Amino acid sequence: MSEQEGSNPYEAPAAELTTAATGSRGGSIEATLDGRSELNFSDVLSEAWQRTKGVKTIIVGSLLLWTVALSVLMGVVYGGGLVNPESPAASFVSQILFGAIGYPIFAGIILVGLRRSVDVPVEFSQVFMYFGSFLTLLAIGLLISLLTMVGYLLLILPGIYLTAATMLAMPLHVEKGLGVIDSITTSIKLVNKQFVTFLLLGIVSMIGVFVGMITVIGWIWTVPWSIMILAIAYRQLAGVENV
Repeated sequence: MSEQEGSNPYEAPAAELTTAATGSRGGSIEATLDGRSELNFSDVLSEAWQRTKGVKTIIVGSLLLWTVALSVLMGVVYGGGLVNPESPAASFVSQILFGAIGYPIFAGIILVGLRRSVDVPVEFSQVFMYFGSFLTLLAIGLLISLLTMVGYLLLILPGIYLTAATMLAMPLHVEKGLGVIDSITTSIKLVNKQFVTFLLLGIVSMIGVFVGMITVIGWIWTVPWSIMILAIAYRQLAGVENV
């Protein structure tokens, strides 16, 4: 068998990142699809809380920076008269502006979470590594938004399912280098194997973020916790190879 024939289609591309974890840590896509994944609800929550130490400042700082940058950009576009806020195009422009800054930073935050999940050192600069992948990230984000919107129009339950089932799409692109369609379809396949546990983890994450927001400062703890819940769930279902 040639080297090309024996290659793993889900293997991350030759590392663009400077520091790599040696070998796969956690589960693997193949093991999960074969029904051999391990995703324990209480273990994930406990480990995620413990691993927020060391990433809290990075995640909170990057989110604050994103908020400021988005506010400035929106002010320039709308306040400067480039786009009329009342025009039909305003919603589309807002989503593009949100994605232009939000998706690359979210991808960087995911990277930080994945590195922390396998004890690889993290740095604030890693949050900004994915601005060059803006178009791919935007395509993933917009396609997921379209799918979930259609799902919610179909009596809500399909929307809830798709919201949960596509949550690993962005991490799959970040860590495995999968394309737009492959990221989304692989995410759905993986989550389907542990759907109930994954959905419950997502619900706990959302409740945590909501409670954190209404307590004004609580989000400083709950948002990093939710990121680590996603990162650890991903590690268990897909494995972390090159971060």
